[in-house]
Amino acid sequence: MIATKKNKLNLKHFNLFNYIFAFFVFFIIIVIIINPKTYINSAISGLTTFGTKVFPSLFPFFFLTKILIELNVLDCLSKFFNKPMQKLFHTKAEGAYIFIIGLICGYPVSAKITSDLFLDDKLTSNEATSIASFTSTSGPMFVIGTVGAAMFNNTKLGILILICHVLGALATGLVFCNYHKQKVKKLNTKNEIIEKPKISTIINSSMTSSINSILVVGGFIICFFIIIDVVLNLFPLTGILKPLISGGIEMTRGLIELNNLMLPFNLNLIIGTFLISFGGFSIIMQAYYFLSKAKVKFSKFVLIKIVHAIFATLFAFILSLFI
Repeated sequence: MIATKKNKLNLKHFNLFNYIFAFFVFFIIIVIIINPKTYINSAISGLTTFGTKVFPSLFPFFFLTKILIELNVLDCLSKFFNKPMQKLFHTKAEGAYIFIIGLICGYPVSAKITSDLFLDDKLTSNEATSIASFTSTSGPMFVIGTVGAAMFNNTKLGILILICHVLGALATGLVFCNYHKQKVKKLNTKNEIIEKPKISTIINSSMTSSINSILVVGGFIICFFIIIDVVLNLFPLTGILKPLISGGIEMTRGLIELNNLMLPFNLNLIIGTFLISFGGFSIIMQAYYFLSKAKVKFSKFVLIKIVHAIFATLFAFILSLFI
């Protein structure tokens, strides 16, 4: 009888969204079974992208930033950033560190650092949400180098997109700056003597954490490469819908489709800024894997990315009027 009651409770909590998501997953499985060769190639393409581009660029940052956190380097930096961060975003100095590293490294390094600091009891979950609102950014290497120079053959475009992207993140941070004041949980303030770990222990734990994290990122990339090919094969999109839908699922694919349209500079600036600032659900899920450990709500993070995309696109539109 007890087991039956538990099962009934579980069914009650299985809401409409769960049914829709379950149907979507089942549908994807059927599509893959019907045409396995196509989607095996999609998986290989995702794996190749991960192995040749994402892994080399992200793994060193995952590893090195984790070591810095373990060495308590943030305690030394806090005196420089504490007051500015309190005045601007009402957050701790850690927010500045995460913002700077996020700008240098790009998605989803800032989310991982936020998660690590929460697990080290240096941030509350609401503070993590506030910090995530302005630190979830792409890096200049990707925006200027990959998108501007390599994809569109226009470095100026990459620079302008990056400016609008960062301004959008800062504006979003100002909107959510007071969020952490609501229901803030108290951190452990007892004066406990904590034994400092050895350098070898720090390196080993940082390596293990970084490998686990980067493999999760790779898994999301492969899955979303398959999903976007399923969507594009079932629904032949044309015109501006193709980069928007593709980019909403996987940002890089959307940018490639945008480049293929050969649109005017101003439109590339506006749409490119929107795609990079929203990030696509592939990036959102990569970041949320880490932010979920900091108890950041998924709905709140998606709202943050939507607001970021709106602000950044607005800045891009205004800027396009003067170009």
